[in-house]
Amino acid sequence: MNNEFHYDTVRYPSSVFSQFRPDRIGAMAILHGVTPDRIDDCRVLELGCGDGSSLLSIASAIPRSQCIGVDLSSESIADAKAHAESIGLSNIKFHCMDVMELEPGELGEFDFIIAHGLFSWVPEPVRAKLLEIYKSSLARNGIGFISYNAYPGWRIRSIVRDAGRFVLKGSVSSLDEAQAALDFYRDIASSAQPDSIYAKVLESELKTIEDRPIEILFHDDLAEQNQPFYFSEFASMASNAGLAFIAEADSIMQFTGKLGREARERLDSMSGEPTRREQCFDFLRGTRFRQSLICHSVALPKYFPDPAPLDRLYFSTQSRPADDSANLNDDSPVEFTFSHDSSRFSTNFGFIKMFLGFLASKAPARVMLSEFLPMAQEVFSGLEQNEYQRRFELFRWHLLELFKAGIIELTCYAPRIATSLSECPQTFAFAKWQVAQESPAITTDYGRIVPIASNLAKQLILEFDGTRTVEQVTTLLGERYPSERDQGMLTLASVREGAEQLLKFGIMVSNDG
Repeated sequence: MNNEFHYDTVRYPSSVFSQFRPDRIGAMAILHGVTPDRIDDCRVLELGCGDGSSLLSIASAIPRSQCIGVDLSSESIADAKAHAESIGLSNIKFHCMDVMELEPGELGEFDFIIAHGLFSWVPEPVRAKLLEIYKSSLARNGIGFISYNAYPGWRIRSIVRDAGRFVLKGSVSSLDEAQAALDFYRDIASSAQPDSIYAKVLESELKTIEDRPIEILFHDDLAEQNQPFYFSEFASMASNAGLAFIAEADSIMQFTGKLGREARERLDSMSGEPTRREQCFDFLRGTRFRQSLICHSVALPKYFPDPAPLDRLYFSTQSRPADDSANLNDDSPVEFTFSHDSSRFSTNFGFIKMFLGFLASKAPARVMLSEFLPMAQEVFSGLEQNEYQRRFELFRWHLLELFKAGIIELTCYAPRIATSLSECPQTFAFAKWQVAQESPAITTDYGRIVPIASNLAKQLILEFDGTRTVEQVTTLLGERYPSERDQGMLTLASVREGAEQLLKFGIMVSNDG
């Protein structure tokens, strides 16, 4: 694994990845018939943890969890340990070690094992070792997360990779060399025949590369080891190791709503052959990256999600009615919009309209179906029992489709967050740490990435520590920034409004219980 030492000389950009949080992948596994033995007190192992940012967010959000991170980069592990101390986390440990040296069960048994950005970037013997670790260290109903580059989509990116490694004569050892590869990509894009397929492909790939830090080009695209796989190949490797595919971590990877009728019918014809169906799906959508969940083969995961476990999960949404005065209690069509982008969708199904409105009214809290039932029973009390039951069962199936489409989010754990401002508000320690690290965005305990919109927001995150009232924070900031205070930019009203925004985004600690 000599290539791993490049992470000491060229640091990988620090990032928090929410897609493999135990509360999220646990919910997906539960829908597919595999329920982790422990969730709120789970044990989590991340292989190739880097500077630990993602694992730190998990340890912070699930305080009773026990997290362990492993990485070969001594510099990254040193940073991870320092970060954990800075945040004040005692439920996380980091080890600088080569996964090839890990003995079966050496670190214990885990409910969740994560390997993000590792599987495609190591030699074959290391991939086999990774699967061996999953087999030996996953708990009976444990969930594994493995991401990897995938065919057929990655064949497009391989054009760029091959060109870059060609101009660098097969190796890259510095950011200057990565920059030389990027310059060559620009030459190729500008030289391609205008309006040709080649030009369009290169322009698209070049934009993706330019939108990311060059360190990612260095480590991901130009790395000596970068092996994509067809899903069928990955499934075979997992099966040979005694492991089984559960589902993709990203729910949108199950959504067929954007496919044509013929494509959906083709997938339906393969329903009895999960591996073949998944591989066909990849060809239909041009998949280039997968984030697969696996478990022990004996856990017997169900390929298609089941609505029955929805009663045990937590719901949330970033959608809300486009018109606040819309009637959500009948079967008239209502349009919903997302808070984080401009996309819209509409539905006329009364149960769904009312439930989405209910979720929006409870935001940022996560709620269970049991909290919604009294409202549904009251609003639809005029229906005969059989008709109510029929609609409610249809409602549950619709919830699965909304989940696949990314309209609602499902988790199996709900961190305690504030739903109203306390006398002395307090923001989460992880958010404070991210602000101190000058991160452009923060990760809430719910796993959402929230851009930090202003300097005031940063200051409020840092100063609301549970010991100061809104009035006291207003005075403190006014003394620190007298010019803004004198211009009327730092008022009690503006600070309170900022605090309410932090509350809305789920950044405030709950003082209940």
